[in-house]
Amino acid sequence: MKGLSKSLLVKILTFAFLAMTVAALAYLFYAHQAPTVERKSVVLASYQHRATYDYVAELKPNLLYNKTYLRPNEGVLYIGITNRVNVSFTYAFKSSVQPEALSVKLSRVTARIESPDKWTKTLEGGEVARLLNLRGSLNLTMIVDCAELRQLVNVIDRELGVYSSTFNVHVVPEISVSAKIAGKKVLETFTPQLTISFRTERGGCITLEGLEQVKTSEIKEVVEVRRPDIESHRNLSYLLVAMAVIGLTISTPMYLKSVRRTKKSMSTRIHRLLEDYKDMMAEALGSLPEGHVVNLNSLEDLARVAEVLTKPIVKVTDEEGELYCVIDGGVRYQCRLKKEQEG
Repeated sequence: MKGLSKSLLVKILTFAFLAMTVAALAYLFYAHQAPTVERKSVVLASYQHRATYDYVAELKPNLLYNKTYLRPNEGVLYIGITNRVNVSFTYAFKSSVQPEALSVKLSRVTARIESPDKWTKTLEGGEVARLLNLRGSLNLTMIVDCAELRQLVNVIDRELGVYSSTFNVHVVPEISVSAKIAGKKVLETFTPQLTISFRTERGGCITLEGLEQVKTSEIKEVVEVRRPDIESHRNLSYLLVAMAVIGLTISTPMYLKSVRRTKKSMSTRIHRLLEDYKDMMAEALGSLPEGHVVNLNSLEDLARVAEVLTKPIVKVTDEEGELYCVIDGGVRYQCRLKKEQEG
């Protein structure tokens, strides 16, 4: 810093504090883009409904399996050798947290028989219990009599004048669950549907779909989480802005004072120079002659040219300020002083 003048040093500091202020304000803006408090969803507990259908099919004496019953995955249930299918239904409720209260009940069981693209018959209450031989409350058993179901389908087909080579039986238990888990109430209805399909073409077979069904849910709570990192960024941005503004506030008046001092010094030097060479100067009343023009940087340079050429300095005043010239034949040496330099 030894070789720098005071005015240059003040100028450097002023522009440095100005750049620091702009950067600090940009950082302040960035620090306020993210909230200091975030809302997050927290899982308090999870719970699960599980419905399981199992069956044992009673078969006629046959050579294919050489036994009179089949369980799941033991073979195809052919309509021709299947008398009936005994189905059991079990329900289980599990949660990751021990329930504070739990009530599970079977509200009702509905069923419907449909012939795809032809007709649908809905069964409720006593019809379901009678046709499917329902037993039990929550954990059920039912008996699907293949001959009895085929007889019912044939009656409906005759009424409508159609024939059903395929028909489905949909059984839907409706289970109501009321629980209190992790301090939160849970009120839900679970309806696991069992579909029993009878396809009579090409010998025909029976399939059961939806033997295992699971429904999982979560209990969530929204909590507010503070962001100390964002708060730190904001506090740092406040500090940087304050430092930059204070530095700019102190350096700006010093810089402006330095600029005024420099202008005043330049004006004084010009007036002194004009005073020294006033005997060599003449005021031009008309326009200057045309010719080659040589523009000089300072009045001092013009004065040296006048001394060397032993020519007078001609002064012309116009709207832009004062023009000082030395004319040597077809060459005009000139230096212009603008109005702010004159003052």
